[in-house]
Amino acid sequence: MKTKNINITKTVFIAVLMWFFFYNAFYALGQFIGNLTK
Repeated sequence: MKTKNINITKTVFIAVLMWFFFYNAFYALGQFIGNLTK
């Protein structure tokens, strides 16, 4: 049970990290394209 809980926690942690990374990457990309088209 303990190892399963740790794996779930690690998976959720990695998923949140990936979400933050992609969210910020796409946001920065959108800002960059927005500045180019001005």
